[in-house]
Amino acid sequence: MAKYTAEYSITAKDKLSALVTTGLVNLGANALIACLSILILSPVIEHFMNQPGLTRLLIIGSIFIISRVGMEMVGGILRGLHDFAIPSKISAVVTCVEIVVYYIWFSLSDISLTAIFVVRSLFFLIQFILIYSLFYFQYARKYFSIRINLFDKEIFISIIKYCLPIGFSFLSYYLYTKVDILILGIFSPDEEIARYNVADLLFQLPLMGLAAYISVISPKVTNVFYAKQHERMQHIFSLSITLVTIPMTLFTVLFFAVPEFILNIIFPQYVSASVLLRILAPLLILKGIGQVAAGGFLVSTGHPRILAIITAVGAVMNVIFDLLLIPPFGAEGAFVTTTVIHSLAILFSLYYISKTLHLKIRFKKLNSSMLKSIFTVKQ
Repeated sequence: MAKYTAEYSITAKDKLSALVTTGLVNLGANALIACLSILILSPVIEHFMNQPGLTRLLIIGSIFIISRVGMEMVGGILRGLHDFAIPSKISAVVTCVEIVVYYIWFSLSDISLTAIFVVRSLFFLIQFILIYSLFYFQYARKYFSIRINLFDKEIFISIIKYCLPIGFSFLSYYLYTKVDILILGIFSPDEEIARYNVADLLFQLPLMGLAAYISVISPKVTNVFYAKQHERMQHIFSLSITLVTIPMTLFTVLFFAVPEFILNIIFPQYVSASVLLRILAPLLILKGIGQVAAGGFLVSTGHPRILAIITAVGAVMNVIFDLLLIPPFGAEGAFVTTTVIHSLAILFSLYYISKTLHLKIRFKKLNSSMLKSIFTVKQ
């Protein structure tokens, strides 16, 4: 939606209300399809896998998916209007509260698979409600008319064609990242799930700021790309890679060299998760670069299809290797799979970017004027 909003705000401001209305109808249709699919298929999957309670987890997971899609849609409209503050602030505040909840929970007791899904889905739902409420009261009531008669079939078809690969990519990524814990829940005790979540939580902490950064540069990259300012886009790409690499390198060293020290301070009862952090450490730099490359450049320049393909292939490979490695090795097997598969997917994404967008990984010496230049697009 950021792409369409940024484009329409320049070329067809009179269609913005139709775009917002059509986007909300699209969200409602996707939510209905997702809910019906899960209600119909989850009992079959539960019976086939012989896992009582799996239907409950899938239903909770559907709340996560719908909330995330809705949050991205409304956040995309705001970013397209160059309002980066609302989604960034909401994401930062809610994420901090979520971390505190996880920390308290881990400190007091072990955490179950159902509890993890409930907390994750609940906080994404809260983010969606907050971001939509602020969008409605600050923008929709003042600048847009949201009425069903403004639904535009052509815009709807265009959004579907563009967003279907992104939606498929997101679903694949959900399987890609969350299937580990589902398979752990089947083959391993709750202790392994707790170790996995402690290591995963610490691994995700350095990456959390990237979502806000990507949300800021994405509309800029779209504008530069369609203005055919290749040198400008290479400049933004190089600075972005440099900005990501510096902190990720620092955290990689910390996670590999002193994970026991970090865990003793934060989660002393889970010091055994230090080996998991060492397995994940080499992935951190690539993960940071990959998130910026995919979210900030591939999607923003109209290449979601290749991202969907890469993610889908990665998801299938992830499931296969999880089933092979988790039963004998537990959480260690899950993270070995994550590190290898994610690294290969990110490297292929970077190769695709270099061939299609002709963007190369170059590092630049940073200064204040260079940092400001990232957020200034020459028209």
